Amino acid sequence: MREVRGRGLLVGVALDPALADAGEVAERLLARGIATRDTNGNVIRLAPPLVIDEATLDEAASRIIDTLRACVPTDAAASVAHMQ
Repeated sequence: MREVRGRGLLVGVALDPALADAGEVAERLLARGIATRDTNGNVIRLAPPLVIDEATLDEAASRIIDTLRACVPTDAAASVAHMQ
């Protein structure tokens, strides 16, 4: 992961294309119940409902972190670890 940018709940997660493909990550997230969109080939766009409750947001964040960890090589997964 290179960068997280956005405002409020509208967030983009820029991935290092050498480590993970945004399209693949988006597909894996969809399989885990999180609808996202890949943009620019290396960004996952997150736009949850503005009425989402904190518990659901926390669960989604955990699923996103787990999915990112599973998509990158083991040595690179440490860069995702600091997000929790």
